[in-house]
Amino acid sequence: MGIEQSRGFGMDSLRSGRPDVAEAIALALLKRDPNDVQALLMLSGAQTALGKGPIGAKTGKQAYAIAKTRIEMFAAARAVASAKTLTENYTQAEIWLRRALQHAPADQYRNIVKRDFRFVKRRNPLQLNFTFGVAPSSNINNGANSDRAWLFGLPFILSGEAQALSGVEYSAGLRTRYRISQNATRATDIGLMLYGTSYTLSQSAQQLAPNASASDYSYFIAELSARKRILLNAGKTHVAYSLALGQNWYGGKPLTRYFRLGIDRQHSISPKVFTKFGFTIDHQDRIQIANRALDTLAVSGAISFRNKTRGTLTLGLDGRKANGSDRGGEYSSLSASIGYSFGSPILGADTTVTISAENRTFPFSVYSSDGRNDKRLSAGITMLFSKADVYGFSPMIAIKAAKTDSNIDLYNAESFTVKLGFRSTF
Repeated sequence: MGIEQSRGFGMDSLRSGRPDVAEAIALALLKRDPNDVQALLMLSGAQTALGKGPIGAKTGKQAYAIAKTRIEMFAAARAVASAKTLTENYTQAEIWLRRALQHAPADQYRNIVKRDFRFVKRRNPLQLNFTFGVAPSSNINNGANSDRAWLFGLPFILSGEAQALSGVEYSAGLRTRYRISQNATRATDIGLMLYGTSYTLSQSAQQLAPNASASDYSYFIAELSARKRILLNAGKTHVAYSLALGQNWYGGKPLTRYFRLGIDRQHSISPKVFTKFGFTIDHQDRIQIANRALDTLAVSGAISFRNKTRGTLTLGLDGRKANGSDRGGEYSSLSASIGYSFGSPILGADTTVTISAENRTFPFSVYSSDGRNDKRLSAGITMLFSKADVYGFSPMIAIKAAKTDSNIDLYNAESFTVKLGFRSTF
């Protein structure tokens, strides 16, 4: 047989379940030319099929290193991912599949990679999710929208630090999940979440509040969690029980520690209608101030209507009640939200629009004998440019406007934020 005939016969042997024959042909071809990419790909596939995962991965990397065309790099990256999957190095397999996606020459190849990725992800006990973004904002400190406030019937001039300060928010986060047990209907996970934001003040904010520092508004949270998931009704119902322990810092100083218990239930009424219900109990303690604890009870519900061509409409309702020794922090709230995800791209982006309204009442306030009442409205739009991904991460832009009207002028606030970031598309 000639060279091309040998390659064709070897690949046919590999596809027909004779990796031993394919391995022999590949080795013969490589004696002729050690840089034969097609032979290296054949050999990698044969070694993996024969249970030689580590060697198959090494051979696939050799092919990737000398590959010259996109289809060769695509095939080599998939070959390494396949070998890594065999040896249960699932996270490394996911990384190589993202490389394969980057080299995919057409949509049909991208779809193959996404299918492979879902297969590996289901088997990977470890999941890593990263978030990062940059968000210019008109109000990074949630300050008042005026330079004065009426308190106890008298006008007060607010300091620059108490007013809205514009600037840029930088955020980054890591969420990990490790599955410690799993069967057909139950799974138990432990998790870690780290998330932080830092800021820079605009020139106008620095002039308004010369004594303010951007680090005064930095925020960081660390959380450990555990979750038990159960499938019921032949997979139509998902129930999850969770607990979490965490601490957050504000301005570089410890702020609160908290403990949270939760139950979530998701149910598919039909292929087009889904419901979600959540119940949580949260206890938090102020770290640097004694006798400042709060217990918060929260109940939430949502229903979604999905149409493949038109999109998904989601209606949500959330109620909260906080009580404790921190009298100034006690409140009750009720909020409603509407979200709509369009069924087809807008300006080339997967687009979601949300609107929410909340009424929050604080029975005690040092500024009013009648307590405090805040009404907050917000609206936002998120656009994900999934067709412009890099290694499976696509650029995202999120625009949000919010306004709070309070019976206490000090808490009247407005904000407008534009967030730029990246999100995994699979």
